[in-house]
Amino acid sequence: LELGYDYLGDGWFDRAEGLFKEVLIHDPRSEKALQNLILIYQQEKDWHKAIDAAESLFSQNAAKVGPMISQYYCELADIANAKGDVSLVEHYANQALRYDSASVRASIILADLAMTVNDYKKAKLLLQQIEKQDVEFLPIVMDKLDECHYHEDEAEVLLEYLDELVKRHTNLPLLESHAKVIERYKGQDAAIDYVMAKLEKNPSLDGMNQLLSYKHSENEKDVYAMMLGLKNAVTVMKQEQSAYQCKQCGFKTNTLYWLCPSCHNWGSVKPHACEPVC
Repeated sequence: LELGYDYLGDGWFDRAEGLFKEVLIHDPRSEKALQNLILIYQQEKDWHKAIDAAESLFSQNAAKVGPMISQYYCELADIANAKGDVSLVEHYANQALRYDSASVRASIILADLAMTVNDYKKAKLLLQQIEKQDVEFLPIVMDKLDECHYHEDEAEVLLEYLDELVKRHTNLPLLESHAKVIERYKGQDAAIDYVMAKLEKNPSLDGMNQLLSYKHSENEKDVYAMMLGLKNAVTVMKQEQSAYQCKQCGFKTNTLYWLCPSCHNWGSVKPHACEPVC
């Protein structure tokens, strides 16, 4: 094992793989050898081998290994999607859900697949189940949910859903998505009123940016009220927040990574809500 670790550390993956496989010949249940083989296959993006190795550990720790295998199947689904193999995308995504029923990534893949064939009802159900799978990822699919409801001609249903969603999850960064939906179906004035009410209660960078995105009204009083709302928000802010943050190591980024580049945990990088300031 020690020599295998040395090879692995030096980037000699082929040699390290050979040594860890030798360990498995003598001890097929060697957890350390299997874990290191999985690391090698992850680095090489050999997802089929990673799945084979991880399945050997699945019975020992399904709660930890299942989500990992699920991510590997999602990687394969993305590859199949790039090749245009729809049936294989669906197969891999369903396999991902088989190993981890809480796989947000698999639900998004299947929802995207449904939307490409205009099955917006199915896509909507897949996206809404993310609230139960891992609600922290819900903000990244709000645009897709909006599109599904739009094509199903369900404006009021969406508005009611968002109202209830905000009540259930007060800390989720949903302000921008909610405001966009309000503007789409009720007009810009209603959206501005909504954002300003939120800013008054909870000054945030998200709210400020959203308010700034609206065109100024010709009415001077409206402009003054808008600027006042911005002023109150700006005075209590010191720096911008990243869009995503790893819940394990704190790594911050503006790109969604399913595998954290810092601590190498799967699914730990999530939308980062701007903290309330007062």
